[in-house]
Amino acid sequence: MKTARTLAQELISCIDPPRGIAIVVNEAPSTRPDDPNWIIPPAIMDPMRAQRLAEKAAELRKSYPLIDWSDGDGSPGVRRVAMWASEL
Repeated sequence: MKTARTLAQELISCIDPPRGIAIVVNEAPSTRPDDPNWIIPPAIMDPMRAQRLAEKAAELRKSYPLIDWSDGDGSPGVRRVAMWASEL
C-alpha cells in the first residue's frame, strides 16, 4: 500500500510542476470498499501539466484506491500532504 507522501512524490515526478506550485493529496471519506480514500485538488498550472496531473491522478486512483495516511499531516479524516518539486 502506498503512503500519501509516496503518492505525492510520484505525481511530482510525473508532472514536474512549476516552481512555487505544490502537489496536494487530501484524505477523502471512503464509503465503499472500492471508493478511494484520497483526492487531488486542482492545482494552478499550465493546461498541459494540469491535464497530465488529472490523467495521472485517475490512473493512480484505479491502481491505489486506498492509501496509507500514517505520514499525512492533520487529524484522521482531514489529513493531507503538500509537496513541492524541490522536496524530492
